[in-house]
Amino acid sequence: NNLISSIDGLDNLKKLQILSLGENEISSSVAIESLRPYKSLRVLNLMGNPVAKKDNYVASVIAFLPQIQYLDYKLLQPTAQQRDYHPSELDDILKEEKKKGEEEKLAMEKEVLAKHDEKMNVAGLRTLFEDMLT
Repeated sequence: NNLISSIDGLDNLKKLQILSLGENEISSSVAIESLRPYKSLRVLNLMGNPVAKKDNYVASVIAFLPQIQYLDYKLLQPTAQQRDYHPSELDDILKEEKKKGEEEKLAMEKEVLAKHDEKMNVAGLRTLFEDMLT
């Protein structure tokens, strides 16, 4: 009963496993979507929030947060219909996550190459041609 209406301010909790926000004012399914970055999250409680009263609440949690094992203090045992639920906005999110993952991988590869080049005393040589053209 803290009158919480949105889920934010959790950015530094990368290994969050349990989140209990029961009996608050969370009404939007966007709040569920916002928890996707927390891949370690296994237990979620939103009981008593307006979002938990929506028809597709459990199915939305399953679709957006497939790693959740306990929802509202109950073992999550989805029906076939709940498992098959696939909201259209999930496709956009999945595409964006894939793109972000590819960008992060590329950035890490560039960083590794840059460190290697620096050790070999040829820092900047790899991008010299590109730099000359821009």
